[in-house]
Amino acid sequence: MAFNSNGKLLASASTDETVRLWDITSLMCVKVLTDRPYEGLNIRNVRGLSETEVDTLKIFGAVEQP
Repeated sequence: MAFNSNGKLLASASTDETVRLWDITSLMCVKVLTDRPYEGLNIRNVRGLSETEVDTLKIFGAVEQP
């Protein structure tokens, strides 16, 4: 855990491989950082991607939802 330079945000790391930024005033999580840059990106109707590209995007968190 670590505070930012003005002490208004706290960063915490977790075993779920995320870093969460907490607003100290409201005690709310304001951002979740992950190493999966395409987390939740729906690629169902994206055209022009090869099967390998689709598989790679899924590894980085993309999904194919209706």
